[in-house]
Amino acid sequence: AGTDNCSDDATCTSTGPGSYTCTCNPGYEGDGVTCKETDECKAGTDNCSKHATCTNTDGSYTCACKDGYTGDGFTCTDINECKDNTDKCAPDAYCKNTKGSYHCVCNDGFYGDGFTCEPCTRDCGAGGTCQRIGDADVCVCEPG
Repeated sequence: AGTDNCSDDATCTSTGPGSYTCTCNPGYEGDGVTCKETDECKAGTDNCSKHATCTNTDGSYTCACKDGYTGDGFTCTDINECKDNTDKCAPDAYCKNTKGSYHCVCNDGFYGDGFTCEPCTRDCGAGGTCQRIGDADVCVCEPG
């Protein structure tokens, strides 16, 4: 039995008596005698979704969907937090789904960031809406 000088990360193939070739294994590159690990993520040769994170591993890579998306990393779909009732919007706010996330908007008559909403305290009567502008509650008339 003969010995070969192929890399540990290569496959030796006999091509005849006393003759062979070395071929780097998948996930490695080189001439077969010297093989180095391929960073598919850095090279852009991975098949991860554009909504996933690619992580290089020894001889391969993994894909994981980013926050706000679900799937196997190769296919990632938006999670509709509003429909799934997993949003953190205030009770006096409504949820608007966005790609990979969501926004909370305070209902009319309330002000805040949507996660916390405070009532507007000014009574505006018919045709007016109370809105918070700066530190003051003001009445804004409906157009028309």
